[in-house]
Amino acid sequence: MRFADTPQTRREWFERLENALREERDEKKRERLALYLLHFANFGGHGYYSSPELEKFYTDTAAKIPMPQDDGFAPGTCLIVMTHCAIDGGHTRVVERWIETDTSRRYSLVLLEDVLPQIPPRLQKAVSKSGGVLFRLKDGASELRRVSMQFECVLLFTHMYDPMPLVAYGVNAFPRPVGFYNHADHLFWLGVSIADRTAELRKWGAALSHDCRGVRGQDVVSVPLDAKPLALPDGAEVRRELGIPQDARVVVTAGFAPKYRPNGTVDMVHVLEKILAADARNYVIGIGMTFEEYPAWEALSGRYGNRLKAIGVMPHDLLVRYYAAADLVIDSLPIGGITALADALRAGCPVLSCMATV
Repeated sequence: MRFADTPQTRREWFERLENALREERDEKKRERLALYLLHFANFGGHGYYSSPELEKFYTDTAAKIPMPQDDGFAPGTCLIVMTHCAIDGGHTRVVERWIETDTSRRYSLVLLEDVLPQIPPRLQKAVSKSGGVLFRLKDGASELRRVSMQFECVLLFTHMYDPMPLVAYGVNAFPRPVGFYNHADHLFWLGVSIADRTAELRKWGAALSHDCRGVRGQDVVSVPLDAKPLALPDGAEVRRELGIPQDARVVVTAGFAPKYRPNGTVDMVHVLEKILAADARNYVIGIGMTFEEYPAWEALSGRYGNRLKAIGVMPHDLLVRYYAAADLVIDSLPIGGITALADALRAGCPVLSCMATV
């Protein structure tokens, strides 16, 4: 019998896994169940945005780690915790700008996963200029707890699936306040039980956290704007490079490739087709995705004279070249972006977005 993959059945599976985790007594089996539930939860489509059972499993694990001696902290210091950082995308840009903008604190940074051979130079420079230190962990949650106690506060920019902060901070005896930057407000995430305050990006995200996660301490914050002087290049050069006529009307959309993954009937390709079909002078440049990832986009481009370009991933600093060539910037769909739109507005581009981003 095939598994009927619907929102209702996924919700039922989520609840069954939570119940199984709650009732299981064998620790090895509980560990496997927790990992399976975490994987299933992050796949989405079940309607839950947090899991008390998963949080309890990892905070129970936290209680088994001895508390280090509290030797105090350096005033005016903050430790930013990231699961990992990236060359492209808005997540790392936010951390860079947060540190650069707030000169009242000294920010240090710890990465929980090493996925890059080198930390982005701007992020390194921001930490160094702030007077902070870059940490790479060797001993997991125990070391994270010990390092964190040197700081006045902790700010989490961690990914949705990352349980290490729960294991590091999930005990009442942990003496430092923990903040959580809710960059994935539309998704399931871990960390509700350890966050003293959450930084929310939009009002509906704050409402979702309150109603569906039980979050109480909230602040709605804006995405930090880039403080670096903005010098727009010649957009005509980009058009020449891509074979786009100078009198064309260019639409740019930029975002992390999975943000464009279709969700039911909501598919960015339908929006792009309307743009291309409306006028033969309309061109679309997609940044962050490739035709290999989205064959439907390649087929669409072929039907409309290759007027849809997919550039793929690029360093964020190069985005301004394409914004300089744009007559309009449209948001990613079905998952909207924030940092890319803020940067487009700063570049003076008209922006079109659905209400989900406010």
